[in-house]
Amino acid sequence: MSALLGAAALYALDWVYEARRITGASPVESTIEQQLGAFVLLLPFALAAPPRAWPPVSAVVALLILAVFSSALAYLLFFRLISSVGATKTGTVSYLIPLFGIIWEVVVLQERVGLEMLTGMLVVLCGVLLAMGTRLSYPTRRLAT
Repeated sequence: MSALLGAAALYALDWVYEARRITGASPVESTIEQQLGAFVLLLPFALAAPPRAWPPVSAVVALLILAVFSSALAYLLFFRLISSVGATKTGTVSYLIPLFGIIWEVVVLQERVGLEMLTGMLVVLCGVLLAMGTRLSYPTRRLAT
């Protein structure tokens, strides 16, 4: 439980840190710094508990593909968003992940969407709209005089 709470706290602190630090750095510089920082933090744990056997080449290739496309490119977009729209609006992107998870469940796994899922999606979307400061405008009728 403490690891989960610690990860959530560090995730939240990252937004604040990046919002204050991102002022002069390019998205590429920020991505490289972030990835190297993660490498340095995780290296002692990897060295303390090395694998008993080397993974197959296919697993290493899959890991590299995930590292490049799922992490590095995502962080490039992440830091570019922070520099263009700010940390608060960029943070709302992570709230949309469950929504896309539900969409993929329906499309790929052909699962059924229940009322609780639709309610949750509506709550998340309203939260994103509120966090982004989006104002909904309704068309108004003008009376002829």
